[in-house]
Amino acid sequence: MVELKKILVVVDFTPLSIKALEWAEYIAEKCGGEVVIFVELEDVFSLIKASLGFSLPVPPNLREKEIKKTEEKLKSLIKNLDNTRYIIEAEGTLEKRLPVIIEQENPDMVVIFEDIEGLVKKIDKQTLIIK
Repeated sequence: MVELKKILVVVDFTPLSIKALEWAEYIAEKCGGEVVIFVELEDVFSLIKASLGFSLPVPPNLREKEIKKTEEKLKSLIKNLDNTRYIIEAEGTLEKRLPVIIEQENPDMVVIFEDIEGLVKKIDKQTLIIK
């Protein structure tokens, strides 16, 4: 059997990404692995970047507040908190940040969903695409 000690899954809270999370949890349960959930808050990043470019005010602690809200949403979806952790950030686009996170985490498998399958060429790990 293939060893899958760490599975990285991308979540953006669309139905397909929730399905990807469910699959990642299922595989991790069967293989005794850890699930690492990656959420890139692209909208928050874009808003902060645009506000700086136009010298517009950004609500205080916007990034921190959105990360906290996202944590709460994830906690309501995760079935097994013991073998799951998450990375939530607002540092750029998913296209640019996913390869960085993959390099840092070095997962055995990456689970993505059909809407972002164009990123598969940037993933140098075993990849499961949920459709």
